[in-house]
Amino acid sequence: MTILKWIGGGALVALIATSATIGIGTYLTKRDI
Repeated sequence: MTILKWIGGGALVALIATSATIGIGTYLTKRDI
């Protein structure tokens, strides 16, 4: 149960980090153009 929670939390953090990175990249690209 603890391991499952840890994997789930890691996946969630990775997903949020990826979304933030893509969002910032898109914002900077749009602003640059």
